[in-house]
Amino acid sequence: MIVFNNKNFGLLDGGGVKRAGIVCFLIVMAGCSREEVRKEYYPSGTLKSEMRYKHGKLNGITRGYYASGKLKAEAVFQEDKLVSASCYDETGNKIDCPPFNVRSEDENESPS
Repeated sequence: MIVFNNKNFGLLDGGGVKRAGIVCFLIVMAGCSREEVRKEYYPSGTLKSEMRYKHGKLNGITRGYYASGKLKAEAVFQEDKLVSASCYDETGNKIDCPPFNVRSEDENESPS
């Protein structure tokens, strides 16, 4: 039981303190991993892409969408390396994927 200003806060009681500690630990650990999802949108507000990064490198499933909202491409990356990819035309038929250009967030935007 948490008491704050002589009032029963009622958030944690019994084993709740231990569970809250574990939850806080997991939140801190997730923050330390520097994982993020970046989303890009078309001017219309429709989702254009969502990319998952870990420590500044593409990591996990990345998806690209047509302006219509239909899936254009889905790729799996591991530390900026393409593991697999599937691409689709606007009607949903699977097509060959074009080459993927991969650049981590830590790389300079301008050519050297």
